Amino acid sequence: YCTNSCIHGICVGPEECECQPGFGGPTCNISCPSGKYGSQCERDCICQNKALCDPVTGACACKPGWQGSDCSEPCDDGYYGYHCEQECRCENGASCNPISGACECAPGYRGPL
Repeated sequence: YCTNSCIHGICVGPEECECQPGFGGPTCNISCPSGKYGSQCERDCICQNKALCDPVTGACACKPGWQGSDCSEPCDDGYYGYHCEQECRCENGASCNPISGACECAPGYRGPL
């Protein structure tokens, strides 16, 4: 339940709004041009690889397959997805796509894993 409405977002918990991309603040009412953040949108975002930058804090929301404070680091081997939190399930030396987790089979192997 949110006392104040989430202007550009939805209420996800007690007094907690989840903002739409490009908006921030307690009620998702703050917006900045792309690549900028801060109270007057005066600071430059450092986010890499098409990550979204929080207009209030400048924190980066990494796209799947990327991690780190500026989203410049690919997932470690064996992990994929948002925040690189999903563990790959590939077998027999197959590599794992860092975005989708799909397995890319080693020569001589085939199948989903």
